[in-house]
Parts: sequence; C-alpha cells; structure tokens
Amino acid sequence: EWQLVAEYDGWPNGLKIHKDGSAWIADYRRGLMKLDLRSGQIASALETAFSEGFKGLNDLHFAANGDLYFTDQGQSGIADPSGRVYRLRASGELQRLVTNAPSPNGITLNGKNSQVYVAITRSQQIWRLQLMAGGTVSKTGVAVQLSGGHAGPDGIEMDAEDGLVVCHLGVGIWRFDSNMLPTHL
Repeated sequence: EWQLVAEYDGWPNGLKIHKDGSAWIADYRRGLMKLDLRSGQIASALETAFSEGFKGLNDLHFAANGDLYFTDQGQSGIADPSGRVYRLRASGELQRLVTNAPSPNGITLNGKNSQVYVAITRSQQIWRLQLMAGGTVSKTGVAVQLSGGHAGPDGIEMDAEDGLVVCHLGVGIWRFDSNMLPTHL
C-alpha cells in the first residue's frame, strides 16, 4: 500500500535513500533536495554550484562512504554538450567531475566504488569515470555504445555481480556484465 509522504513545488527526477534514512531528490527546478521520510519535511540541500544555478538535476547515487554523485542534465545534448556531473563529498565539499556531457542522465557506481557510470542519453552512450585512490577522475571513456530506440540510455544501476542494468528508451532493459559485454535485452 502506498502512502503520500510529501508534496512540494518542484520537478523531482531521481530519488535515493541515504544510510541515515533520509531521502535525497535530484530536482530539475530546485536542485538537490532532502526529505525527512518520518516527518515529511523537505528542504533544499544544494540550490547552486559555485554561485551559478544548475541546468536541471536528473539522477543521483550514494557511494559507500556517503559521497553523493549526481547529474545536471538540463537541456544539454549533442549540439550543446554542457551537461555536468558532480560529487558532493560527505564532508560537504562540492566537486565538478564532468563539464562537457551531452545529456548526462542516470548514474551509478561499481561495487568497489572505483568507477562511476553515467548514462549519456543524447549520444547513446554509457561513460565510465575511473576514480583514483583519492577520488580524482582519470581516463574517462565510453564503456557502452548503444544505438536505436527513441532516445538513449536513461536509468542505470549495478547488480550484485557488477553487471550494469540499463533502461534504453524505446528498446528495453539491457544488462551488461562487468566487462560491459551484453548478456540480456
């Protein structure tokens, strides 16, 4: 049975539950929001990045250490590859990891939290951001190249075997193994 927890004036796109029990929301209009599931209280967690507004947040994912990774898609695309990917450290430090993505959408991490995967909708790709020991991004590349459908990859998530599950609009649900080779459609 469903129960309404909160209503607010926003455009929520993604939601993840933090280990403290709070729900975090990637909101297209209002930025990063935090919801207390018990009281239904919702508050802004981050409205801007480095004194400028977000393009339009889309999805988010928590790392095991509490760092929050999220995408800022807005209306970016092939002709305007200005979508961004951020990390909000558990300490509160905001870091911009990517500034040139044509429509960053879904986001997840592998089981070791050493690789960030981002669905890049308008270019039909899944990007892999390698994380060095201190968290610096190195050697970003294309992990999966898709084709077909009405758009491109949307929501993504890792399974228990470090396989990547991809919602591909107009095609269906893909699963790729840890080497990013397709196993199921």
